[in-house]
Amino acid sequence: FISSTARYLPWLRSSIKFPKTSFQDAKLRRMYEAKDFDNNGYVSSNDFAIWGKIAAEKVGLDLDDEGKEYWVSVGESYFGNTKSYDEWTGFFAAF
Repeated sequence: FISSTARYLPWLRSSIKFPKTSFQDAKLRRMYEAKDFDNNGYVSSNDFAIWGKIAAEKVGLDLDDEGKEYWVSVGESYFGNTKSYDEWTGFFAAF
């Protein structure tokens, strides 16, 4: 399935213009800002470490180093090394 789908990815990426509407832009901006847990204006690995800690506390767990690394790696794969909303939407559009 993956190999048959992979051949369509270049076409899919080139056919998507992102974001298309002001509604999509507002929705994505809200999501981006919600992930900025330390309120420094951009999403970083520190934000995902904080989010992981909050999530673990909500279910009564302590977040160990391995769990923190997991949250940070997920955040980095989703946000890359972007430093602003505009950079992130460019990075996000490449998916």
